[in-house]
Amino acid sequence: MIKLKPIALLSLCCLSLISCSRETVKSTDASSIQRKALGKSSFASPQAEADFAKGKAELEKGNNAIALKLFRQASEQGHAGAQNLLGLMYSLGKGVPKDQQKAVKWLQQAANQGLAEAQLNLGVMYHNGKGVTQNDQEAVTWIRKAAAQDYAPAQYNLGLAYLEGIGATQSDQEAFKWFSKAADQNDPIAQNHLGLMYLNGKGVLQNDREAIKWFKKAAEQGYPDAQFHLGIANLKGIGLRENHQEAFKWFSQAAKKGHPVAQYNLGIMYTTGETVTQDYQQAAQWFHRAAQQGYADAQFNLAVMLFGNKNATEESRQEGLKWLRQAAKQGHPKAQAALDKMAVQ
Repeated sequence: MIKLKPIALLSLCCLSLISCSRETVKSTDASSIQRKALGKSSFASPQAEADFAKGKAELEKGNNAIALKLFRQASEQGHAGAQNLLGLMYSLGKGVPKDQQKAVKWLQQAANQGLAEAQLNLGVMYHNGKGVTQNDQEAVTWIRKAAAQDYAPAQYNLGLAYLEGIGATQSDQEAFKWFSKAADQNDPIAQNHLGLMYLNGKGVLQNDREAIKWFKKAAEQGYPDAQFHLGIANLKGIGLRENHQEAFKWFSQAAKKGHPVAQYNLGIMYTTGETVTQDYQQAAQWFHRAAQQGYADAQFNLAVMLFGNKNATEESRQEGLKWLRQAAKQGHPKAQAALDKMAVQ
């Protein structure tokens, strides 16, 4: 059975960010800012609108310094969309050295004008303690303002806050409510979480078929976690008829997007040859990809394949020993037992 493993963090809207763990939100290489068409600011002049439009065009071309200048001009004239993007550029260090205090300053101005994107971004700054004193209650206050405007990313993040009790009283029912609102707007991450809520009966009556419906909606949009969950459902016959070919299809799609457990499962399928033609080389490649991401089961299996190869060289044995040690460090019992056995030989 798939277990509910919520991502307990909020991620900045309009930044290239991923939620990685319970402790921190890590950014990717921050190579792009999502350019979203924003409505006109009620306080902005025609010149500010023109500067904002030119700034977005320059941003698309990768001319960050020019875009920054144009956004600053528009921001100083009260354009909320420009203030939001200017804040994000300061936060990311795009066209200017990183300055989280200045980022908060401009996000705050845009948020005060009621721009939902800026309200969410400001909330995340409070959650992460960037440019402000860390304060989850204040984070949720701003995220709630954005969610009340029917902004799907904020609704999803508010759902996470309720699910984990971050800045709000923990409530599965409230989490389900906000995930549902975002999922109805076709947000794939919310759809995946909604599927998990149905699967585990969290905040709603347990319903495998409803879970599969939401996993499929998210998977068809290319969301790897949902693709993985749909693969598990097909493999185990959860909410639908067991179908290992479909499981292989969805694992493959998730694995190609870097999902480590899907990569591991592909390795198993290629090892056993029960669903696809047995191919130890393919199995080793997928175990290696998952192992590089720290997945202990894959590290152990890769070590076994390296040691078990009849043509193994001293170099490959050392590689196997490396992976065995990495798996053992994570508490993998078979890896620890193998190392103990090797130590007494």
